[in-house]
Amino acid sequence: MLIRDWCAVANEKMKNLSKQSLKKFSQGGFVGCCLYIAGFAAADAQILPNAPLYDFRMPIFGQNGYILWDLLGSQGSFLGPDRIEIKNLTLRFFSGTSARTVTGAVKSPNAFIFPNERRASSGSSLHVTGHNFEISGDKWDWIGDDQTLLIKENVRMKIFGRMAKVLR
Repeated sequence: MLIRDWCAVANEKMKNLSKQSLKKFSQGGFVGCCLYIAGFAAADAQILPNAPLYDFRMPIFGQNGYILWDLLGSQGSFLGPDRIEIKNLTLRFFSGTSARTVTGAVKSPNAFIFPNERRASSGSSLHVTGHNFEISGDKWDWIGDDQTLLIKENVRMKIFGRMAKVLR
């Protein structure tokens, strides 16, 4: 199956989610999105590529037709049914409106996604940006069941706006 077709299947499945499920899913965070995507591949052996995907972009749209988020990578490799490697991972979150405003982003040079365990991990750096914060560090793990992001080394956090004034 071509990646274009795979993306269409994934997008169609997203359209069929109820609004409540979509809201819950969108709160799942960046690896939740990766795990959701990986789940499509792991669930159906027909769509497991036997060669890496290069310079890919997978957008997911809301029921209103506007983009919710997209996943980009310079290379995606399915190393097995429970291990996916993404190089130069970028996950962007959008407002879900016609403005297409980017509300947050996650970047890592290398990430391993373990869909059956609902987790992701990397010995590389991680950079997370939101409307009023930035978090960065090295050697990270995401545990999807707990919605926990653990950054093990060189952690830095910047907070902007009103919250920054409160914390001073």
